[in-house]
Amino acid sequence: MYSTRKKLYWQLDLRYNITLDNDICRVLPSSLTSFISSSTSIGPDGEIELKESFSFKINFVPTKSGTYRMFQKFAEKVGSGAIGCEMLKNFAMMGIGCEKNGTVFLTDMDSIEKSNLNRQFLFRSSDISQMKSKVAAEAVRKMNPNINIDAYIDPVGPETEHLYSDDFFEQLNGVANALDNVKARQYIDRRCLYYQKPLIDSGTMGTKASVQVVVPFLTEPYSATHDPADASIPMCTLRNFPNLIEHTIEWARDNFEGLFTIPAQQVEEFIRDSNQFAKRISQCNTSADKNEMIENVKQILASERPKTFFDCIVWARNIFQKQFYNNIAQLLYNFPLDHVTKTGERFWSGNKRCPHPIEFDVSDKTHLDFIVAASNLIAYIYGIPQVLDHSKIASEVVKVKVPNFEPKTGVKIHENDEEIRAEMEEQSRQSVTTSNNGEEEIKEILAQLPKADKIRDIQIHPHEFEKDNDTNFHIDYIVATANLRAENYDIETADRSKIKRIAGHIIPAIATTTAMVTGLVCLEVYKLFQGQKNIESYRNSFANLALSFFSFSEPVPPTRKKVKINLMYKFE
Repeated sequence: MYSTRKKLYWQLDLRYNITLDNDICRVLPSSLTSFISSSTSIGPDGEIELKESFSFKINFVPTKSGTYRMFQKFAEKVGSGAIGCEMLKNFAMMGIGCEKNGTVFLTDMDSIEKSNLNRQFLFRSSDISQMKSKVAAEAVRKMNPNINIDAYIDPVGPETEHLYSDDFFEQLNGVANALDNVKARQYIDRRCLYYQKPLIDSGTMGTKASVQVVVPFLTEPYSATHDPADASIPMCTLRNFPNLIEHTIEWARDNFEGLFTIPAQQVEEFIRDSNQFAKRISQCNTSADKNEMIENVKQILASERPKTFFDCIVWARNIFQKQFYNNIAQLLYNFPLDHVTKTGERFWSGNKRCPHPIEFDVSDKTHLDFIVAASNLIAYIYGIPQVLDHSKIASEVVKVKVPNFEPKTGVKIHENDEEIRAEMEEQSRQSVTTSNNGEEEIKEILAQLPKADKIRDIQIHPHEFEKDNDTNFHIDYIVATANLRAENYDIETADRSKIKRIAGHIIPAIATTTAMVTGLVCLEVYKLFQGQKNIESYRNSFANLALSFFSFSEPVPPTRKKVKINLMYKFE
């Protein structure tokens, strides 16, 4: 990789460049790094020159003894997304898994979608709907026919420990993560900790990237530290006092789960095993939670169960009336425009925007979009044929009569999160003192639910939120709901792409960030395969390309604990 008199140019200042160069040179064997130190000179402009006598090239092709030991190693790579594709390409170019007893194990349970193609370069349009791991493995074999790679389509988790068993992990010499969630990373970390296997974890978030290397007995595990929790939106703000479009989008996302996912899942559980479901209800912490689960089942199986698509339109129209007119009118009934607080300040001031109810107007596109999405979503749950014709739905929804709003007295609306927490604590205390024991309470719960013989033939299909499918009405519903609630509170509405990005927690994947972070991973792979035993040799990496920020830190050693024993103890 170095040629005679080749100059290495760094575009940053001299002091930083030397530090960065020294960190990267740690990847080389110690005898080689000392040779480089004695065979280089630094010019006045920060240029690093290699003397005429030095010419070296890392031999990536399997040769006789003396070649890097990495070619005789096993490795597992979990995930074949953006980082996974880049990492597989690097492994193939480095020659990992190319010898007779070397293998790269790859696993990914996902299939290829159109949205993957812009950043996961091992995939093509013709690969859509095929399994990522299988396609990625075949693409890598074309790059390097000598690579031995086994592709799996099963997730790595507690439910597949019969597949990724002791024998499987014992043969590995290292694991490289390419995962997109913390829970899966923590599980892999626990497995590597148990089997004493090295682990390299990496991740990106836009222009930001990080790499953590975990070496048994040398560094702390991945799960030893936790990132601070993301700042959450106060509950009272979401429920009653939004002031940003992000608040209405988050509310719409929760509203989707509360209408189309959670209740249907609870009904599925009830139909599958009513006694077990009643037992789970009896274990709820508060009476409010118990009543909510019971009402969800009763509404879906009885009171709100539609028989035709017109029934679905009626349901959607009533939901519109409840969410965007009645609830807002009730809020204004409790807190009128001229309402003042106990301290004499105006209630509707500062971040509290005074809302206004929305009258349904079939000629308003957002109103009709809501009805179309909601009616089709509820139709899917019950297996009713969907209707996509907007004009047909519009002609039917105007026939629906909704009851006039009548304000309710005694309705408690919380002004802040402290009131919400206090009420939840009080409900928990009451639940402990008033709950029945065992079989008696389960019988009482079952008496409130539909009888098994009346629901035996009913099939319920819960929605699992999927942002990348534009035909399932998921994003359609959230866009319409978020913008209607924004209209309630005179908040500026947002376009579909922005709402989809926020609701789906989409962070753009940048190819340069991915390429950089996998390069840093591979530097640590070299060190692991050389068997370097000094913690000073390894580097955790942090970078932000938007700021030209790069930081390399020595890993933290594992925490040591004293164990008090006497002569009667023994280790097995």
